[in-house]
Amino acid sequence: MKVNQFAVYQVKEGAEYGNIRFRPYDELLENHIKVHVSSYRQVYLSPMSPKETVESIHARFKNRLPKKFPGRSINKSDVYVLNRDGVISAFYVDKEKLIVLPDFMSRSSADVVITSDTSGYCVEGKTGTWVVCEELTVGGRQFYLMQSEQFLQHAAYMILAENGAVVAENSRGFDKESMDMIRDYLNPPAKKDSLQENATVDNKDENSNGADRIRSSELPEDTGGGESIEERILLLPKPRVIGDRVSVLDRLYLKQAEHAIRSGRPEPKIIRDMINERERK
Repeated sequence: MKVNQFAVYQVKEGAEYGNIRFRPYDELLENHIKVHVSSYRQVYLSPMSPKETVESIHARFKNRLPKKFPGRSINKSDVYVLNRDGVISAFYVDKEKLIVLPDFMSRSSADVVITSDTSGYCVEGKTGTWVVCEELTVGGRQFYLMQSEQFLQHAAYMILAENGAVVAENSRGFDKESMDMIRDYLNPPAKKDSLQENATVDNKDENSNGADRIRSSELPEDTGGGESIEERILLLPKPRVIGDRVSVLDRLYLKQAEHAIRSGRPEPKIIRDMINERERK
């Protein structure tokens, strides 16, 4: 799937990031400060034409910012990230030039083009733009539930991997079917040849058990109640939709519940009440 997009990243707010914000790149090198996406937030994402370059984008943004640009004016320490047909490149804005950052998006040697605050994301073949509304970690990889920014809950969701790969279309959320697709994405089913088709039932059972053992090793350890951490999170209720928007308060409670489950603690009482109410219905 071809993708041609660029994003603008700016240093996060907070005193702990003051050693990076608006600093010349030479100063960062002298102080052995690494420029990494973990210190940044994505403030803008847009399609780009195949002929555009980072220099032409920078010249355009220095001259005039888009009307809906939510960040600060372009300055030192900002970073452009270009995704051209899946090839990721990052560039640090210095005083008079753009400096290539080969490891800006690195995460266990995987390219990361989507984060929890991504919005305005375009997917080839899909109408409009998409925003992250939920995230889930499976097998050490991040997966994001994407909602249409134009149609909201009236359109089906998509699930994308952190590198932008489409894992599930027409999704209803992180339900069992989508979880199966995520597991298949992490562990693609082996193609069967003619010999496998004619294998005995015993051999099939043995191979199946082996595949189950491989897949189970990618999932979090069992919490002792018969369900894995991710399965417990999957059983959490969905936030209510009030009017045309998802309840921000419900999302906060659910995020607190997810943290509690990952820490080995029971879900907050308000979440248990939501689950009981859903079961009564």
